[in-house]
Amino acid sequence: MKIPFSPPFINEVVIEEVLDSLRSGWITTGPKVGKLESFMAEWVGVEKALCVNSASAGMQLMLEWFGVGKGDEVIIPAYTYASTATSVLHCGATPVMVDAHPTSFELSIKNVEQAITERTKVIIPVDIGGWPCDYDALFSLIQREEIRSKFSPNHHHQTQLGRILVMADAAHSIGSYYKGRKSGAIADLTVVSLHAVKNVTSAEGGVLFFNLPTPRNNEDAYRSNKIITQNGHSKNVHERALKDGWRYDIIALGKKINMTDLGAAIAMAQMGQVEAMHQRRIEIFNQYLKGFQNTPHLILPSISDQDRRGNGHLFMIQLKGCSVDQRDEVISLVKDMEIALNVHFVSLPQFTYFQSLGYLPENFPVAVQLSNSEISLPIYPQLTDDQVQSVIEAVKSAISQVCI
Repeated sequence: MKIPFSPPFINEVVIEEVLDSLRSGWITTGPKVGKLESFMAEWVGVEKALCVNSASAGMQLMLEWFGVGKGDEVIIPAYTYASTATSVLHCGATPVMVDAHPTSFELSIKNVEQAITERTKVIIPVDIGGWPCDYDALFSLIQREEIRSKFSPNHHHQTQLGRILVMADAAHSIGSYYKGRKSGAIADLTVVSLHAVKNVTSAEGGVLFFNLPTPRNNEDAYRSNKIITQNGHSKNVHERALKDGWRYDIIALGKKINMTDLGAAIAMAQMGQVEAMHQRRIEIFNQYLKGFQNTPHLILPSISDQDRRGNGHLFMIQLKGCSVDQRDEVISLVKDMEIALNVHFVSLPQFTYFQSLGYLPENFPVAVQLSNSEISLPIYPQLTDDQVQSVIEAVKSAISQVCI
């Protein structure tokens, strides 16, 4: 039984929505992008949402909007995907990596506190696998008087906020909850990915959620960044078609990072089915928990606790007491059974490029240990119960052969 790792969810509803876009004549940014932005903002519970062509581009856009640049520091986890760091580097700022929490994949608040300096402008917590970080603990930290007194603004948006900005890298966590709030309505700014392997996709794409505290104006932040995403045009093509024809102005230094209507059509069709899609992921997650219960050498993930409810984006297991070579052998054996597994993530200090910048593995032992022991199992709505059982049996068999 061949089981891929994470195929996109494409059914007839999605196909029809894309065909509707093709028939309409709008394939770049048009009415469907606007519809998706409005839907996402209302669904999450914030005033404004902005669609872009990738979460990576969205993170860089938001950092630049906040005035992050040369000489500034942005605190990020060492255990994350590369774009969390590269978005900072592209702004000319310095990523300050902190090691992971000793008992989980999430950001360590203690390590964040130790990393804050007068140059810290932003903290980027990462909701790995769809599991929300402890945002209340993070906000409590940055609101402390001794932490606020360190904040040294050098841009008018920083002066308006008056403290370190919390921008969630929620690439994995659309539909997750923290203390009753959906991902997107927790941090000051949130960036969600709609890449092909995510719970909801636009093929390539991302959504920015504006949740800045009063008296900051989320509408203004949305509008100014919307202009930047479309090369600094005062009006996009759709607006010009609806209003006064071809005439427009260039009013900002822009980028070309807008979402297309074709992509938005895929995402809108999926959002119409999102609750059922997430429910199926959670069902599969719980089947895995039951199937791997009491399995030797395994540490299993959580889907919920008193404060958090994950979205089942990833099922991340850890091999306990096994070497990285044994972990790799387990993956290889399961692959031979035509079942694809994955790793989320290789920690940033284990990559050549980041080592060349001085981020060394020995300085981030927890992140490296997590990276060397983690395996992600297939989890997506199309996965059948029989396929889930096949994955469980294959992984158990491989572990029993390798981790003796």
